Amino acid sequence: MANVRLCRMLLIIAALQESRAQSGVKVAGNRIVNRQGQVINIRGLNHAGTEYACVQGWGIFDGVHDQTIVQSFQAWKSNAVRVPLNEDCWLGINGVNSAYSGQNYINAISTFVTMFTDAGFIVIVELHWTAPGTQQATGQQPMPNVDHSVDFWKSVASYFKSNPNVIFELFNEPYPDNNNWNSQAGWQCWRDGGTCSGASYQVAGMQTLVNAVRGTGATNILLLGGVAYSNSLAQWVQYAPTDPLNNTGAAWHSYNFNYCNSQTCWDQYVAPVASKYPVVVTEFGENDCQGTYVAPLMQWLDSKNISTYFAWTFNPWDCSSGPALISSYSNNGTPTAYGQSVKTYYGQFAVTYNYASNNIQQSVNSTQQSTTSSTQQSTTSSTQQPTTSNTQQPTTSNTQQPTSTSSTPKAGNSTKLSGIRVAGNHIVNQQGQIVKLRGLNHAGTEYACVQGWGIFDGVHDQTLVQSFQAWKSNAVRVPLNEDCWLGINGVNSAYSGQNYINAISTFVTMFTDAGFIVIVELHWTAPRYTAGNRATADA
Repeated sequence: MANVRLCRMLLIIAALQESRAQSGVKVAGNRIVNRQGQVINIRGLNHAGTEYACVQGWGIFDGVHDQTIVQSFQAWKSNAVRVPLNEDCWLGINGVNSAYSGQNYINAISTFVTMFTDAGFIVIVELHWTAPGTQQATGQQPMPNVDHSVDFWKSVASYFKSNPNVIFELFNEPYPDNNNWNSQAGWQCWRDGGTCSGASYQVAGMQTLVNAVRGTGATNILLLGGVAYSNSLAQWVQYAPTDPLNNTGAAWHSYNFNYCNSQTCWDQYVAPVASKYPVVVTEFGENDCQGTYVAPLMQWLDSKNISTYFAWTFNPWDCSSGPALISSYSNNGTPTAYGQSVKTYYGQFAVTYNYASNNIQQSVNSTQQSTTSSTQQSTTSSTQQPTTSNTQQPTTSNTQQPTSTSSTPKAGNSTKLSGIRVAGNHIVNQQGQIVKLRGLNHAGTEYACVQGWGIFDGVHDQTLVQSFQAWKSNAVRVPLNEDCWLGINGVNSAYSGQNYINAISTFVTMFTDAGFIVIVELHWTAPRYTAGNRATADA
């Protein structure tokens, strides 16, 4: 039984690694495609709260933010989520409560994003609330600022650049030149920044933000919203910033109360952009909660191959304060009339999650269900078996010698090894260079969970990475508990199952994003559960 359970655990880890490695989206012409070049139809939902709860001092999220919301999105046949961010909260500046800002905010956002991408979703992270200087970011501004917005994107891009299912929307709803719908001054400010009409601070233009992101080495798709609260794309093509990777699209917002709210306007100003660039409708909705505006809008979008859109918002608001898809979180989100229109339309389509093989959650579930007795073979019910290694198979045989040039990754090296393998009696990188590992163990993840008081023992955020770097270490070994990973034998659900998996995944990704090698190992185990028999020690 112990061997069977070990196989199950290894299969789950392999499925997570394989699926993430094969995922990712990019721009091809005027469409968004996966790594296999197949067009991705994205039907997303917004989830507000992460832009305002932190700066208002009462939390990070507004409403449900655990696996329940993933399940709700799946029930709505959505395959994407848009996450609004606050620059003060991410950077930990301007007096925002530290409980809800800085590393605490970053960790919470990272866990939320990873939870969705591990389930095969596309995630847009976007800069929603900003403010210059010492002013707190308590609302929307006409344009990004040079004081903090550039630093924000350098940090966010560095943090998420290894997750190819994350898209960066550089600024929510620009409205330069006093919200002029189509002025040359507005578009010049939008692209170039500087001193702008309608802004009392120095503006960071879109070109500056593109440069900041690409300067980190991030290759993620970039979305740039037009002017007039992203409702105008009138001169978007003429003023589009230069992206050295040509991996950029336009973000458009469409509400019943906008200026451009008719098919005539869409045909004149939106369709021409969509013929040259991907257009992603990162917000759409209506404030009467009826659904009469969004139904023909979605039909028009699909008729123009603009099949990438995000309804605002999956929060139980009163529609008078903003378009609300739901009236409560119960029953996977009880839809308003407007929400029902979106849900019904989304339900017409077969939902596709962005993995080359199976939806990761399906892979995990099938693996967890694969063996229910000690006599049953440990195989998954999935038609495609995940590989048991998270790196590509070496092309050399075990007798082939590695090259003599060694490669010792430096602590905190931003250039990833992009996989390691065995060659002869050495571990080498994908270029065949010998890799020298100087690692440290970090205990806690094998015992805290089963003892019922946490998942980690001690520091487990970026501070730990920085400490390892100071010790000139380039690797970490993470001990695991099989009961906590599998969510079995009565371990507190707060510290086991998907919560444990998400926490370990975030911890591992934090180190691999910093260029570290990570060993995950099965440390505490126990045979079939009987009274008091859990994985509470070495076996």
